[in-house]
Amino acid sequence: MPTKLRFFIRFATSVAAIASVTGCQSASNNPSQAAPLDAKATEFMYSTYRSSNCDVLATTLAQTQSSNTSNYAAMIRQVMTEKKCGAEQASLAQMNSGVGGLVTPSTPSGEVKDSKGKLGVYFNKNEMTPELAQALGMPTPRGVLVTGTGVGGAAEAAGLRSLDVILTADDSAYNNSDALRAYIGTLSVGHPLKLTFWRNRAEQNLVVVLGNVASPTSVADGAPGYCYVSAPSATPGLISWRSSIFPVSVSTPSSLQEHGKEVGALFRSYLLQNVSSAHVSETAVGICNAGLGNVASIWKADVSSTQNQKYQEWGGETVDLVWKP
Repeated sequence: MPTKLRFFIRFATSVAAIASVTGCQSASNNPSQAAPLDAKATEFMYSTYRSSNCDVLATTLAQTQSSNTSNYAAMIRQVMTEKKCGAEQASLAQMNSGVGGLVTPSTPSGEVKDSKGKLGVYFNKNEMTPELAQALGMPTPRGVLVTGTGVGGAAEAAGLRSLDVILTADDSAYNNSDALRAYIGTLSVGHPLKLTFWRNRAEQNLVVVLGNVASPTSVADGAPGYCYVSAPSATPGLISWRSSIFPVSVSTPSSLQEHGKEVGALFRSYLLQNVSSAHVSETAVGICNAGLGNVASIWKADVSSTQNQKYQEWGGETVDLVWKP
């Protein structure tokens, strides 16, 4: 192994060890587990891993999995996925550590696996409002709104989708996403989670076998173009709908403009399948651009516009869905 590579691996693992000592909580009660990182340490560690190459990451992963910095393994796996490290690096990590089950880039982008049971969903961060309940045809506001499912996750496999509202999990009612997440966090991979949920103006039942794939946390860069779709409400007190950013295969300005019209129509059609027509705009506009940074800046400006004081006083409410055509 080259001297420079050995030095960087030692540096990366040493930084992880130091960060574990300076974390926001003490690990003295459990010496085999490093303390959680605070926000600054997390940002520093992530930046360190992002600046290393795939061989370094694979070897560092193998070392951290057998040390008291093992809780940083998920971060390293995440970075390896984002950097599209290949099967060669995955094999290197397994060979050096003797630990199986490593997440490789052959799994869907953004996946993170561990032994905890994962539903693999995105939840609306706010509790159900009367306006949102009315839009979904619910007699009373209750439950937790699903705003998307992770690629390759248990929820996607079972058939959950955006705009489903989880009412009960294992026969207990939940009206807060934090409480529901906390309960799911106590379960193991393979647990048959019984769900009652609201879809198409009626209650339905489903059993989801929890997996070990968490929801993706970011959109991979590198596609020729990216889009999001906005269906703004023109009426005070009603809901506006907006999708997250998703990659597309087209890149020229004219083709992106045409694609925006297509995804706008598809998004509106999807809304009408799940939402009262009175709460769906006459048009849904697809905003497409070349480069993730370009469309992300437009999306962020759109988000800011729905969070200003005048919009809130007007009675507007926006729901962001993890949706793509």
